[in-house]
Amino acid sequence: MKYGYLMCIILMATSSLISCQNSKLNGLEFDEFDNATKVEIHSFPSSTESPTLIRTLDTVKQVKFAKEFIQNHPNGWDQPKLSPMPAYSFSMQFFEGDNRLGGYVVGPDFLGYGLYWRPLSEQDRVFLIETLEIPIK
Repeated sequence: MKYGYLMCIILMATSSLISCQNSKLNGLEFDEFDNATKVEIHSFPSSTESPTLIRTLDTVKQVKFAKEFIQNHPNGWDQPKLSPMPAYSFSMQFFEGDNRLGGYVVGPDFLGYGLYWRPLSEQDRVFLIETLEIPIK
């Protein structure tokens, strides 16, 4: 009896995983960033090195831009297909005082948010980097 119950749980979990890998998210609003007072930008040079703080955004204008950048990309989010998200270049971590609200990552050609990612044009990536003066290659 225990064996049958265990197999049932394994099958349910497997079918949930398979159905989740094809799920897409659209219409994300990123409300958790609304009360942010600063954004820490961390570089991620490689899988063997720890992320490094490279810039802090603490003006209302900078924080608003970082939030609006991700809000301007509400659609086309997808989960990686049973593989880890590709390595990213830097992360944008939002804070209200010392309380971390969440964040997103920017890769060479994608945005990442939690387990989801979406394509990012080179033009949008360069616009973000140049506007916020992010010291990244």
